[in-house]
Amino acid sequence: MVDDKIRKLQPELEQHFKESFNKRFEASKFLLYREGHFFAPHRDNQLGRRVNMSIYLNDQTDEPADGSYSGGMLKIYGLIDRPDWENRGVDLCGKRGMLVAYPAHLIHEITPVLSGERYAIVSRFLDAQA
Repeated sequence: MVDDKIRKLQPELEQHFKESFNKRFEASKFLLYREGHFFAPHRDNQLGRRVNMSIYLNDQTDEPADGSYSGGMLKIYGLIDRPDWENRGVDLCGKRGMLVAYPAHLIHEITPVLSGERYAIVSRFLDAQA
């Protein structure tokens, strides 16, 4: 069901990223980050991956609250093409239901979760030739 909904976004994503995915799609995965969990800075452009998508399933908050988490921020590097931003990432605050799509070649990370549990769905569109 989730994959079907993501596939319906394909025309908009192809237009936005000026890419053709030719129905090439990596099935969605559910990710759970518990307190202390993180994902070190990395790229996902191997295996023909072109565009990453993350769907937030709960809210990120500054203070602990039921059903939410603190920390666990998605940080994406390379969104601002200026020398003074070369080593600076853009922090994205998670909101339940929000979908974030970005080029898979960009370095990104998940900072450590400070409290609660972070829930997300991730998926990728692939290069038409992969």
